[in-house]
Amino acid sequence: MAYAALSVAEQFMKSCPRNDQGERARRMVAAKAFHAWRGLPYDFDAEFQRRQLALWRQCPAPEWLPPSGRALRVLGPRLGWVRTARWLRHRMRPVAQ
Repeated sequence: MAYAALSVAEQFMKSCPRNDQGERARRMVAAKAFHAWRGLPYDFDAEFQRRQLALWRQCPAPEWLPPSGRALRVLGPRLGWVRTARWLRHRMRPVAQ
């Protein structure tokens, strides 16, 4: 199911109009992809993780992100969103089973 949802989101990002409303929608999809990636176990399928982050990076302003979690809000702007999220995932998430 997750792979199908990821494919739908990728197709949406490719076909979404390049206007103000489209950019807002693309930002929402990108933020959702980033937060979904954060929720994965750190040793989840690497290709799936790469595709999740690629969606976020396609955002018109990928550094824009509605932060969730105090550690991410504090460290993300200073250390980088992905670096901080990887560290937090490794520290707080269980291994995939």
